[in-house]
Amino acid sequence: MIRRAATLCLLLSFIIQGCDSNGTGPDKDEIVSVSITPSSSIVEIGNTVQLTAQALNSSGAFLDASFSWSSSDDAIATSSGTGLVAGVTEGTVTITATAEGVSGTASILVVDLTEPAPPSGVGVTALSNTVVDVTWVDNSTNEDEFRIDREAAPPAAPGGGDGPLRVFEEIGIVGADVTTFRDTGLTSGTAYRYRIRACNQNGCSAPEANEGEVTTFAELIIETTALDDGSIGQTYDAALSATATDGSEAWSIVSGDLPPGISFSSAGVLSGTPTLAGTFDFTVQVSWGGQVASQELSLGIQAVLTVITTSLPNGVTGTSYGASLEASGGDGTYAWSVVAGVLPDGLALDPGGTISGTPTGQGSSLFTVQVASAGETLVIDFSINVYHPLAITSESLLDGKVGTAYSQTVSASGGSGVYSWSVLVGTLPDGLALDPSSGTISGIPTAEGTSDVTLQVASAGLTAVKEFSISITPALSVTTTSLPNARVGIIYNFFLDADGGDGNFTWSVVAGVFPGGLNLHSGSGVISGTPNTAGIFPFTIQVASAGLTATADLTLGVYEFLVVTTTSLPDGQFGQPYSATFTASGGDGAYTWDLSGGTLPQGLSLGADGVVSGTPTWRGTFNLTVRVRSGDGQATFKSLSITIN
Repeated sequence: MIRRAATLCLLLSFIIQGCDSNGTGPDKDEIVSVSITPSSSIVEIGNTVQLTAQALNSSGAFLDASFSWSSSDDAIATSSGTGLVAGVTEGTVTITATAEGVSGTASILVVDLTEPAPPSGVGVTALSNTVVDVTWVDNSTNEDEFRIDREAAPPAAPGGGDGPLRVFEEIGIVGADVTTFRDTGLTSGTAYRYRIRACNQNGCSAPEANEGEVTTFAELIIETTALDDGSIGQTYDAALSATATDGSEAWSIVSGDLPPGISFSSAGVLSGTPTLAGTFDFTVQVSWGGQVASQELSLGIQAVLTVITTSLPNGVTGTSYGASLEASGGDGTYAWSVVAGVLPDGLALDPGGTISGTPTGQGSSLFTVQVASAGETLVIDFSINVYHPLAITSESLLDGKVGTAYSQTVSASGGSGVYSWSVLVGTLPDGLALDPSSGTISGIPTAEGTSDVTLQVASAGLTAVKEFSISITPALSVTTTSLPNARVGIIYNFFLDADGGDGNFTWSVVAGVFPGGLNLHSGSGVISGTPNTAGIFPFTIQVASAGLTATADLTLGVYEFLVVTTTSLPDGQFGQPYSATFTASGGDGAYTWDLSGGTLPQGLSLGADGVVSGTPTWRGTFNLTVRVRSGDGQATFKSLSITIN
């Protein structure tokens, strides 16, 4: 009976829940699950939500039970012993209710729905004419960011006071806990208002009570753009000025040099006693209010009156003359005059210091001039030499020859008679040089060609130039180094070549003998005719041109026609060694053989020496064409056959 009850219980276990091993019914008082209502909820920080737990048996019936409650993170939310959950800070926690070892859970999301507290203590500081720093006090613990708003201060109204207000514009955002912001790119000398808002997902704090106002510095500009000149030995004092400063600015020299004896203070004052005349360029810099400005300045220091000009250029008769006298010191305004002696005829000095005119006679004139400036006068002696015009009188230059000594002197007239020569444009032929004192071009030319040069002669400050051309003809030489071979009975024609001389050549045989039937034409250098004797003929030829001669040793080979004298090849036997030799006549006797057509029997080959050898492995008759070449450049062919039995 017990076994039947157990079996019945096992069969019915898919329909009803709970049979014990003894076949009895489920324990109606056993807790199998715990449910929490609600199973999930949202609660604000500082608020509560009541959770209710229920114990269920295996049939789903509710049971009386006592529960213990707990939170997975008391820092986010706490749970009382009755299931009352209180929100502490933002986050998600799991609340657990447990009875008789069985637990149920609920998910609680704690949210902060309050806006952050507004910041306070807004401070604004102008760092320069374009930069402002903004600071504030963070009074909130739940902000996500701070938003910075800016309003340009309103313009003045026509009757006084502020004009229409301008709206604030958001210019930046910084993260939580950040309490500084730097605003850049602002306008010089402009008032700006700032306000700060603390913001999170619930909104932003009110800004009305935390605005700050500041005015950027005016743009720093150095007002001093020019300085009065000073004088050597005289006390100098000049104060530089700049806009928008309060006396705390710092001045300095950033480049250039002050006149010796002058110093520059950090207050912007140039002072001292200059000891050197001249114009001194330098750059000053002033720093104030985060700004830097610079200005290029020049300080002129006048020297004692001095005549700068130490000599005057020579003149040329009949040629316009112009020279300016120069002085320094004084007040920069000068008056010139001749106080002793006379200028060359045709010249005059104007008060501005220019000597001009057209000299009419050759000679040297001594005179004294005076310069006056700022009540000072100074005298100095000068001289002007007047010469006849300088000219190169040589019309042309002689041509030269490679390897032949060359010498020609270029001549000139006018000037002082003492000349200095130079090549102004171009170059002289290789191997030639110009003597600067004598004007002689000399040397041994090393290369043919035509050189175009411009020569210059200088004398007494005068110069003259002239273009010349020098042609250098090459040394005479025979350029033919070898002759093509000739054939007995065949017309031969070959031109000999030469280089150098004047291009007109006369040819002759001066040693050795020409082959029979050939002649050398003296005017054209042509070897022509029909050779009638084979052999190697060495001889020496000579060419003459422009008084020069040159020789060359040549060799002419005359050969008979190349002919294959072999008329047939012996038969061979299959599998037996075979050897046959081709023969030829004519040419230079140095023969090279090769197969130019057809095929040799398998196993045979043709050597360059004309020997056919090997062991044939095919039977039959094989047609072939051989070519023979001789060292004199001839070649001929012969067609034959080989039979292998």
